[in-house]
Amino acid sequence: MNSVPKKSLEEIARVLAEAKKLRDTGKMYVFQPYEKQKQFFSLGKALRERMLRAGNQDGKTTAAAYETACHMTGIYPKWWEGRRFVTKAPRGWACGVSSTVIRDTIQKLLCGEPGSEEDFGKGMIPKELFVRKPSAAHGVANSYDTVHVKHSSGGTASLTFKSYEQGVGKFQSESLDFIWLDEEPSEEIYSECLTRTTATGGMIYITFTPLKGFTPLVRKFIKEKPKGCGEVHMTIFEALHIPADQREQMIASWPAHEREARANGMPFLGSNAVFEEVGREMISAPIRAYGEKVLHKDIGEIDTASWFKIWGVDFGIGHPFAAVLLAWDKEYDTVYVLDGFKVGSRDTKEAEAPPVWPDGQTPPPPPRYHASRMKQIAGNVPVAWPHDGQQRDKGSGEQLAKIYKREGLLMMPTHASFPDGGYSTEAGVMEMLVRMRSERFKVAESFEAWWDEFHSYYRDNGLIVKKYDDLMSATRIAVMQIRSAKQTSLGSGKPVDKRGRGNDGMCRDIDFDLS
Repeated sequence: MNSVPKKSLEEIARVLAEAKKLRDTGKMYVFQPYEKQKQFFSLGKALRERMLRAGNQDGKTTAAAYETACHMTGIYPKWWEGRRFVTKAPRGWACGVSSTVIRDTIQKLLCGEPGSEEDFGKGMIPKELFVRKPSAAHGVANSYDTVHVKHSSGGTASLTFKSYEQGVGKFQSESLDFIWLDEEPSEEIYSECLTRTTATGGMIYITFTPLKGFTPLVRKFIKEKPKGCGEVHMTIFEALHIPADQREQMIASWPAHEREARANGMPFLGSNAVFEEVGREMISAPIRAYGEKVLHKDIGEIDTASWFKIWGVDFGIGHPFAAVLLAWDKEYDTVYVLDGFKVGSRDTKEAEAPPVWPDGQTPPPPPRYHASRMKQIAGNVPVAWPHDGQQRDKGSGEQLAKIYKREGLLMMPTHASFPDGGYSTEAGVMEMLVRMRSERFKVAESFEAWWDEFHSYYRDNGLIVKKYDDLMSATRIAVMQIRSAKQTSLGSGKPVDKRGRGNDGMCRDIDFDLS
């Protein structure tokens, strides 16, 4: 067996030593982002405010540490599409919940293991680029106040660590180029941070798991989406550093009602959630409506001919119109949410907008557009509607339910109710919750608009918050009237009356079971 020449062994040892040094003191040079992390970086080019919303251990803080190191050094990779600081050395803050948490997360990721001289410089910022040893903070051992770094412009960039526990007064009186907020701050602190970046045209980026629920800041990014704001949502399944089997173990280790927040970055509602302790995995079904078929991800097309179907609608008086299609498997008494949509009104931005029509053409009135969408999905299916459908349209003076009936929908003759005539919101929600807990309520996993509302459906002081709940409301209405569901196919077939004749879509003679 031939021996390896000594010079070759020496060369291998040298390369390995350099690789180890690069790994230890130049982490930013070897960082490889996931797709969602790259999207987050890219938003910085045009947006002043950004949010990376993710679950625990998904890589959100690491991503922001990498971006911060790039800004501090002025060194950006070839693939970088986000904002750059290249002509001047920036001034920034890195902020977190407490000084201890900052030391053990942000500081550690940027500078290396706290309290270890040997490990200083083994974070994202290369050791050789620190101008001097960082100044120490008061109160917490081995924590830094400010770090100074050589910037590619020739200047010195500075980064100061701030904790939310210091109070809003510590977030005043400076002008900054960027601020990184790790985990969610109070409204007052966030407002001060915006002020700190106004004069410089600077930016703020936030990385967090929304364990406080639908706070005003969360709603701003997820629901309101004002100009200049953007968010990227990342789940545990997109965190490739976590092996698949380990992901499942992590998810199973969390309490059921916390899993959506900790694994998928969905706002945590805790005991305020309407459907408390019901996780997405409990009611999700790998199905989707497709034309006149229903497809199952694992077994392909499934025969739903024996299932009974019903629409539920919420008319959208001062809020978006919503329609949800349910299928009822009577044999197993299981309800499936198959499809649906919601469309925003003039004064809302919470749903898709009506289509833009060519110049010179008049768009159809909202009821006609809504009815057309529903008939394309399932034209032969009865429609359950809420008590407020008896209200009259301001323009025509006609009842809303009658307007939709005239547009060809098979509207129930009276508003939705339980068999005893009751129609309270709480009773409808309880019926849904009982079905969910007993695995008799399933939702197509691809119906993301429905899932968004499900995750944000909450109570305030014990009362259900009637905002951003349009699809939830339509679902509840259909569940109340599920006994009137009919066996019929999906698709845009024309309605027929009880004698089997085509009836021009007016549904005058359809039999309904109101028992």
